[in-house]
Amino acid sequence: MRIFGNFVEHDYRMEVNKVQVAQVHRKWVSIRDQFGVSITGNADPRMVIGAVIAIEHEEVTERRH
Repeated sequence: MRIFGNFVEHDYRMEVNKVQVAQVHRKWVSIRDQFGVSITGNADPRMVIGAVIAIEHEEVTERRH
């Protein structure tokens, strides 16, 4: 899986073998942080959600330090 986009702005896409399998975007009109995740094709949803969680965890950890 390759991930392209802007992690800080929470706007990126995921590709497997150059085929887009998911897109993530932050919903700006919300009280708390909310993300929209669109899973396409034959992507394993567990893998996509796991990657989103890992990216968000890394981003939060870096902001704290």
